[in-house]
Amino acid sequence: METRIEAPMLPINPQQIPALYKQALVLKSKGDGDGARRLLEQIILTRPQTAEAHFQLGELYLLALDFRKASVSLSKAAKLKPREGAIWTRWSEALIRLNDDTVTSAALKQLAASGLPANIQKQIAARISSSASKTNVDTGGVSPKDLQSVMARLNKADFTGAEKQIRMLIGKHPGVALLYNMLATVLRDTNRLEDAAQAAAKSTNLDRNYAEAWANLGEIHLRNNRAAQAIQTLEQARSLTPGAPGVLRNLAAAYSDQGQTKLAMETLDLSLKHDPKSADALYLKARIQSDVQDHKAALENIAKARKAGLKTIQLTNLEASTLNALSDPDAALALLDKALLKQPDCAAYHRNRATILQSMGRFDDARDSLSAAIRLEPENGQNYRALSASHKFTADDPLIDELKAVWDRDTLKPDDRMQLGYALSKAMEDIKQYDQVFSYLNAASAIVRDTHPYDIATRRKEINQVKKIFANFKPDDHPLTNSDEDYAPVFVTGMPRSGTTLVEQIIATHSTMTGAGELGRFSRSAFEVAMMPTSPDHVDKLEMDQIHHLAEDYKSYISDILPEANQITDKSIQTYLLMGLVWLSMPKARVIVVRRDPRDNLLSIYKNLFPEARHLYSYDLEDLAKYYLMFDEIIDFWRNIAPDRFYEIQYEELISDPETQSRALIDAAGLPWEDACLNFHQNKRRVDTLSVYQVRQPMYKSSMAAWKRYEADLQPLIKALGDKAPD
Repeated sequence: METRIEAPMLPINPQQIPALYKQALVLKSKGDGDGARRLLEQIILTRPQTAEAHFQLGELYLLALDFRKASVSLSKAAKLKPREGAIWTRWSEALIRLNDDTVTSAALKQLAASGLPANIQKQIAARISSSASKTNVDTGGVSPKDLQSVMARLNKADFTGAEKQIRMLIGKHPGVALLYNMLATVLRDTNRLEDAAQAAAKSTNLDRNYAEAWANLGEIHLRNNRAAQAIQTLEQARSLTPGAPGVLRNLAAAYSDQGQTKLAMETLDLSLKHDPKSADALYLKARIQSDVQDHKAALENIAKARKAGLKTIQLTNLEASTLNALSDPDAALALLDKALLKQPDCAAYHRNRATILQSMGRFDDARDSLSAAIRLEPENGQNYRALSASHKFTADDPLIDELKAVWDRDTLKPDDRMQLGYALSKAMEDIKQYDQVFSYLNAASAIVRDTHPYDIATRRKEINQVKKIFANFKPDDHPLTNSDEDYAPVFVTGMPRSGTTLVEQIIATHSTMTGAGELGRFSRSAFEVAMMPTSPDHVDKLEMDQIHHLAEDYKSYISDILPEANQITDKSIQTYLLMGLVWLSMPKARVIVVRRDPRDNLLSIYKNLFPEARHLYSYDLEDLAKYYLMFDEIIDFWRNIAPDRFYEIQYEELISDPETQSRALIDAAGLPWEDACLNFHQNKRRVDTLSVYQVRQPMYKSSMAAWKRYEADLQPLIKALGDKAPD
């Protein structure tokens, strides 16, 4: 079915405005920001003087984290109703978060002309211009001596004594926000996060202007893997204390957890502006930069964090991983070996050392390091899962009994049980005990789902958005796709575990190619251009500068991390989602889409644990099927638009006929054939994906039709796939 571009917005009958405004509020309350925004914009087009519509639009932009557009809308609302306090309150929040001196100065001028009483103006101006880092809180009659006693206990980590004293004081002074925040701190630091959240929420209810309580609640949500709730509460703390570096640092972490990398970095830079020597902020910045593959910048901030006095295991491990990512595994191992001389009983160092050795293909050495980690932390499931990745279990393998013994322990923490579940499922599969595989997999997946809830409707919305943006798009007729831009990376994309690593390895074995791995740089940048709540609603409305910047940013990034590379492969899984922007920004680029029997593909996904907060759809069989159907749908969409602008390769055909398919693949990448491409497993380049072990082996057929072993267990997935499950 052909998707149509929405008609230009036209004025409406003014008599419809009250009903449309009411409908917009209903949509807003239901979380349909896009629908509410469209109705409000229609109202404003017809009657621009409707202050309420501008105000509601400003609130929607605040919720969408577009503080600049929020400020514009709220400014218009304030011009129409200059004496309305609610407008100034929300505008103040937008201005604080925007942190733009020019915009703030204009707002202060508008405030001076508002006609508000002088004392009210003074309060608003003070808030807008504030750089406060803390609030003064009412002690509610609690004696300073008692408060000092509690603080002394907290400083000594005497949490039991502190909690007992705080609860006694609450009994005497039940309405004091400060005491509930202290209680929340104790509960937080003793890892009773649900109770801590309740205590912090009670504190904020007692005193809505108590920034430290909002900040504490935000940190609790952050520790509890609730990034969206953390953002809401930390933004509230920020609006009260915009100069608090700790609040900004935690807010940056929450934005990062939600994939809002650009906003996270902007917030983190603001935190460092207030506290430029914060080792924790510098470490967080390095960690985010490492996550987005900006490893050189990460290394610089790691050095700054060290200079600022940070000497943690996490920092050393991050530095080692970053060195490895910069293709210097020897330096990474040397760093860890030096650290182990000082702390030989640090399991985290041994575990990271093993990960680096695995990426180099040194699996025997990696096993030695993991054995050391297991000896030091016998209940750490991560050790066993990492070991299982490159260990072939046998029926008489003593490691299996060891795994089961740990699994049966009541003392096992949920995360360790989850990690161990993946190791045991791998062991059961290796020894062909197929009836036992899913009992461990399902238990492990349930823990992930409980820790990281996921709503598949999120992906449905993204797919709909892409189809809307590129409706009626004809790349062959677009001037940019016929430009002289000759930069030609080869993108390898598709579902995870579909064979993308194998395909990239074959191409990267060519003498002219450098395998860059799963970078994600372009797909993240494209997402920020086209898929944010405030992005243009069609590709034709994107500014040419934005599209040119996508290419220039990507080229600059590749030049920085791989300066000697002639041509590169980029195995970024999500590239397929916004292929249209690849064609526009780099028309000579090649895109290879890897396909695989969805039953085998999704089974392989379900059997693996991905890096934290990634591929969260993959821990539920029905969600997995729905996600695949949307992948198939968007590939069909692109095929209908431009069938000759990307190449599809079927994993099963590649395995069954390696030479014929590899030759076609190399041709699709725009390269002349080289026989070395058939010996891809001899390529010694670093591999960091879950396929780190398989890609070092020659092609094998054992993973084909593997789903049949688990047909009964996979019934929810197979039924959800419907006719997409091949006969």
